[in-house]
Amino acid sequence: MHWRVTKRLPAAGESGRRHTIVQMERGEEIDFILDSGLAVTRRTDGSFLIDETGEVLQPIDA
Repeated sequence: MHWRVTKRLPAAGESGRRHTIVQMERGEEIDFILDSGLAVTRRTDGSFLIDETGEVLQPIDA
């Protein structure tokens, strides 16, 4: 079974820079990456953490 893109979520970093978080699903698994390919982790408060840089991203309304 392959990963498929199920959502694109706009987000902003601490510096105000905008990013797009891509939600992917494979069966029951859900994973997130930036559109640039960097891995992100969803935090319990609903924000996201860029794994490689430690920057916190806040979802924004499109």
